[in-house]
Amino acid sequence: MRITRICIKNFRSIEDVTIETNNLNVLVGQNNHGKTNFLTAINWFFYGGSTELHKRKGTGSGNPYIEICFDDVQGALKKMKNEKNSKTLSSKLENVEEVSLVRTVDEEGKTNRRIVNRETRELSDPGTGFDKALNDFLPNLEFVQTENNLRDILKYGKTTQIGTMLSGVLNEILASGDPAYKRFVDEFYTLFGSKESKIYDELRKLAESVELYLKKQFPETTKVEFEVKNPELTDLFKNFSAKVDDGVVTEAYEKGDGMQRALMLAIIQTFADYRRKNADIKNFIFLIDEGELHLHPGAQRHLKSALEDLAKDGDQIFLTTHSSVLISDDSSGDKQSTFKVEKFEDGVTNIDIQNEYAKKNIIYELLGGSPTDLLMPSNFIIVEGSSEVDFLSKVIERHYPEKKSLKILPARGDFYQSVQLMNSLEKLFTPLSESIYKGHFQVLIDKSKLTDAQFQELLTKVPNFDKDSQFHELSLGSLEEYYPIKKADQCADSSNSRLFMEKWKLSSAEVSALSSKQKSRMSKIIGDNITKDQFENEMPLMLKVLNMAYEKKL
Repeated sequence: MRITRICIKNFRSIEDVTIETNNLNVLVGQNNHGKTNFLTAINWFFYGGSTELHKRKGTGSGNPYIEICFDDVQGALKKMKNEKNSKTLSSKLENVEEVSLVRTVDEEGKTNRRIVNRETRELSDPGTGFDKALNDFLPNLEFVQTENNLRDILKYGKTTQIGTMLSGVLNEILASGDPAYKRFVDEFYTLFGSKESKIYDELRKLAESVELYLKKQFPETTKVEFEVKNPELTDLFKNFSAKVDDGVVTEAYEKGDGMQRALMLAIIQTFADYRRKNADIKNFIFLIDEGELHLHPGAQRHLKSALEDLAKDGDQIFLTTHSSVLISDDSSGDKQSTFKVEKFEDGVTNIDIQNEYAKKNIIYELLGGSPTDLLMPSNFIIVEGSSEVDFLSKVIERHYPEKKSLKILPARGDFYQSVQLMNSLEKLFTPLSESIYKGHFQVLIDKSKLTDAQFQELLTKVPNFDKDSQFHELSLGSLEEYYPIKKADQCADSSNSRLFMEKWKLSSAEVSALSSKQKSRMSKIIGDNITKDQFENEMPLMLKVLNMAYEKKL
């Protein structure tokens, strides 16, 4: 049983996101863009918790709504251990192979989980015992958060991974009637419980002294006794510790951060194996926040290999990362999906699946986004922002595959953190002025975004920059005004009716009414649907920029 689709609404920075999932799901994005919020939303679906803490703050925002679709329903029902729980769900999921479940908030402000009717989209009232039965039915969930530390992982308790495994070992010892354990209990009694024992005699003397003082306050007291009971092995395990020998033997939590992080993940993976071996045959879902934390690139590769093995064996993984290694090292084929998590100017998180071409851009960004990085594109096109990047990237992928070696860079956005175009341009161009790309890269901006004074300042920073051969300016104030006219049979956006997609070519007033998220979504939809003839005949300047960048490639 695995998750096939996740829909999240009104949860922290996530307003409305739906994604199709895979066995291994890698989410990449800048800090504070919503990656951890996505994992926390899944965890909230499984375990609930505070509504107000997770509720999205914003105009018109409602209560959190998490809908998750699971496959292999009948297989999961057969694996349920509790017969009562199995009957509770079997009657509601008869002959169903895929089910959508929702956690939301009812009229009384309480969180609950319900079944979504596939046809009407209505939420059913599951009745008493449904939530408990779900816990027996759903996969096991493990959430490895960045704030987790090794001491917590190694802490013995009824619900901790170490506690569960050690308790299982203890139960096996007790059930087998191990003679060594019996000798231990007998020796303990001889030492602490026998009246011939010196320890027993000393405890008796202390008890008699306490008894004398107590009788002065409560004369009716007849006797005080101190007794050491036979040991519970669970008490002994509370002093459990782990040591690691990596050339120097020390407690595990005295090792470096990378070793500690790797050991935490190894314990959790072992816990999953242990549960399966001991009759818990349900699959696991691992939520791992910044899995590469403290790990050297070589260790990151080993981690990626281990996670791919888990995914191949039927477990499901959701991993957030800033690591190019965890994105680029991919032997899992169609079992892995990569998602870009991006927060727009209005504070709303968007999550989009990335294809192989888009993954190259992500890896480039993770390496720092500098032309001196190892990826070495054949040439650069510098554009206004993310909408131009998304649009041109899709056009290149669909209609000009020979130009995939070109790198589209935004003058604002993820890597330069500036809304001032001039400052961004300086940051982009300064390193290029002495680079091998001097005289090669192309610049495309919207109309009137660069004043004469700013352009002169640009030439001071980049003295070899040639306005005639490298600089291009749209005849309109935005990309949205420059799009071609949408044909009647071309796709509109069916995923979000709020987006203005009745037409492609917009007026200046219509553009100003769009949010950054809507502009981004629009660029991707048009990029996916524009024909080659439309692009070449109705967007000639963009075609010219592509051709010039390709002609000047290294």
